Amino acid sequence: VAAHLVQRTYSEPHWDARRGAVMAYERVTLYGLPLVPRRRVGYAQVDPALARELFIHHALVDGDWQTRHHFFRDNANLRTELAELEERARRRDLLVSDDEIYAFYAARIPEQVVSARHFDGWWKKQRHRTPDLLTLTRDDLLRVDESSAERPDSWNAGDLSLPLTYRFEPGAADDGVTVHVPVEVLARLGGEEFGWQVPALREELVTALIRSLPKDLRRNFVPAPDTARAVLAALAPGGEPLLEALQRELHRRTGILVPITAFDLDKLPVHLRVTFAVEAPDGTEIARGKDLEALQEQLAGQTRRAVADVVAGQVERTGLQTWPEDLD
Repeated sequence: VAAHLVQRTYSEPHWDARRGAVMAYERVTLYGLPLVPRRRVGYAQVDPALARELFIHHALVDGDWQTRHHFFRDNANLRTELAELEERARRRDLLVSDDEIYAFYAARIPEQVVSARHFDGWWKKQRHRTPDLLTLTRDDLLRVDESSAERPDSWNAGDLSLPLTYRFEPGAADDGVTVHVPVEVLARLGGEEFGWQVPALREELVTALIRSLPKDLRRNFVPAPDTARAVLAALAPGGEPLLEALQRELHRRTGILVPITAFDLDKLPVHLRVTFAVEAPDGTEIARGKDLEALQEQLAGQTRRAVADVVAGQVERTGLQTWPEDLD
């Protein structure tokens, strides 16, 4: 059949990660009669600009590509790390959009690169000249630089350093901050110190506590966010229970003594109350909840056994010629 008499149309261009190329469905007709109703073909020769766009979007921005390029792995790791930062910050506006990441790649990758095969051929030479050309940095991905001091990785309780994790999922039982507690130290913790929350959530917490007051008391401290900000500026976090410190400072500022029992903790949003995840020595989770005292009571037996195991491991030593000084 004469090629000039045949009509070819293409539909549904899409990324094929296995082939590393953009594919589409071709329909071939002659005078309206279908010669090839539908067959899957490469799309780069049909519309190279769109093929390039889809390659960059799916392979590089979305990460739907099996490749060993170092920049690809490093970029994926950094994006995962910074996504955790958004969880801590309880915000979805810290990272740049996918469109901005696309623009980063599109500005650096030549127009003729329309598939994984084309990319590999180009990058094989280019990486020796500019090895960091496609490596994203924190500045490339972050709109705002969030301070790690506001959302620490661990909670210091006396001589203990307890890991923290963050989850931003309103409605979930563990929305907010989770403290990971080894079962053998569970009994050593006091709930009051965790009442202060991490610094990033402290102002929101105090605002919520003020709003939890009965109306006849609450109206003395409006607007609540302004009062919370002023109160916290005068307090030294962690020196005493939060509610006692808040009661004292509100009284100092206004002359109104708020009963501790007037603060309704049940009205606090879930994410403002710390979650405790109690873990066995092998890292498996035993229990979790927001009531530390209830967990301590529930797991008292397991805690005693875990402590006994730790002590036994420290005391039972072999090969000693003299009595160790640390056991005097």
